[in-house]
Amino acid sequence: TEELVKVVERRAELADDAGVRLVLLHRVAALYEEVLERPGEAIAAYKEAIAASPSDAALRNRLGICYQRKGDGKAARAAYKKALDLRKDYSEAWNNLGTLDHTRGKYKQAISAYGKAIKLNPQDAVFHKNLGAAWLARGDVERALEAWTEAFRLDPTGFEGDAVQVPAAGVTLARQYYLYAKLLAARGDTEKALEYLAQAH
Repeated sequence: TEELVKVVERRAELADDAGVRLVLLHRVAALYEEVLERPGEAIAAYKEAIAASPSDAALRNRLGICYQRKGDGKAARAAYKKALDLRKDYSEAWNNLGTLDHTRGKYKQAISAYGKAIKLNPQDAVFHKNLGAAWLARGDVERALEAWTEAFRLDPTGFEGDAVQVPAAGVTLARQYYLYAKLLAARGDTEKALEYLAQAH
């Protein structure tokens, strides 16, 4: 795979057409980020792509994700904010900003950001799931279950393998599984509820 990245990088260097070069730079960044899982090199590649297309909000959003994975919250926030300056209706950037605040214990701000993402794209189950986790982290079980109920309605399989995309800080995974089982039982899925209840112990 590294050889593939080098080939694509070389093609980007040699590309005469600006549009083709941008596509190749984006591909290089994505390979570093998603395949090789090397956020530092992905950041450099996204910056190069942004220099070629400074008004591309999606590139800024991906840059923010890479900074967040590296643990640089300040740079991640700046990238998400810039993406939102360019595209105020960018629901994924709002969600990512929410996860950034969420993982840093800023639950009020996270809830606000998730709410904006949901307002823009109410059909995305992940946004509702993350909102539920933020409410749970604040100790509001009822609102957490309300958000998770909507997430289930939109995507019944969206919680498979983990209770939430962003863990509720200060709340054990066992507690999350218990609440998850409670929600499943309320929806009539007794068999699945029992499976998760077993994991709650």
